[in-house]
Amino acid sequence: MTMRRFATCLLFGVAGPLVLTSCLDGMAFHSDRRIHIVEPVQDDFAQSPLQVRWTVGGLGRNVVSYGVFIDRSPVAPGKSVSDLRGDDRVNMYITPKTQLVIEQIGSRSGVPRSQADVHEITVVALDGGGARVGETNDWVRLTIVQP
Repeated sequence: MTMRRFATCLLFGVAGPLVLTSCLDGMAFHSDRRIHIVEPVQDDFAQSPLQVRWTVGGLGRNVVSYGVFIDRSPVAPGKSVSDLRGDDRVNMYITPKTQLVIEQIGSRSGVPRSQADVHEITVVALDGGGARVGETNDWVRLTIVQP
C-alpha cells in the first residue's frame, strides 16, 4: 500500500466517523427516561382492571397532563389531542395524575389469536392545550389474561 493510499484510508477511517457523529449532534438517539412506566412492567401478565403508574422528572412547568395510548401511536410532538377525531380517539386517555386505572382492555381483532391479548401502552406529556410536549415517552408491552 502506498503512503498516499494509507493516508487516505486513515483520513476516512478516523475522520469520517467523527464528521458523521457531529452531524447527529442534538438528535434524540438516546433513551429519554423523563417519563418512566413503573407499573405494569415490560412483558408483564396482568388482568383488568389494569393499574398504570409512571414517574416523571425534568419535564418543565408546561406539562399539566398525560396522554395514555393503548395499541396505537401517540399524538405527534407539538400536535394536540383535540385534533384527533372519531376512531383516532379510541384507546386514548388523558389524566392530570401519574397513574390511571383502565377498567377493561379487550382482545385485539385482526391479529393472530396468539397476539390478541398482547397490548402496548404509551405515556406522553401534554401541555395545557392538550398538545404533546416534546418527544419524551415510555411504553410497555403486556399480556392481558382474560378471565
